[in-house]
This record gives sequence, structure tokens and C-alpha cells, in this order.
Amino acid sequence: PELLEVGIGTDEIDTYSPLYCIGFISIDCGLRNRSSYNDSATGLRFDPDGGFVEGGMIKKISHEFMDAAENEQQKTLRSFPD
Repeated sequence: PELLEVGIGTDEIDTYSPLYCIGFISIDCGLRNRSSYNDSATGLRFDPDGGFVEGGMIKKISHEFMDAAENEQQKTLRSFPD
């Protein structure tokens, strides 16, 4: 088997690479009425959280924050107030 050499510098390995995240699932909390999607910046697949949680409340995010959102994950929210 080949070994992956990891350097100390931050530019030497892309920790968001799908290869690096094998065995993990990325969940978009509060995503509704949509199926999974791939994040354009990281290439990671994000799944809706509906199949993983039964509680919480999906909330709307203020337009002032939606306009500044840099990715899809910043546009959805599930709150667990209790």
C-alpha cells in the first residue's frame, strides 16, 4: 500500500478533499425540500438532515445574512431550543 505524506504547511493537503473525508457524511442542517448537493468550493456532498434528526425547528435566516452567505450551508438552520 502507498503512504500519504502529510506536510506541516497548510497548503500541502486539502483537508476538505472528498478523498480525505472517506467514511464521513456532511449534513446541511435545516435543508428542506431539496436533495443532496455538492458544495462548489469543497466538492463535498451535503445531505439534508431530515433523515438523521427528529427534533428541532427549521428557522428562516435574516436576509442581511443570506446576502453575505458564502456557501449553501450558511443559508439553512435547524434550532434545538429545548
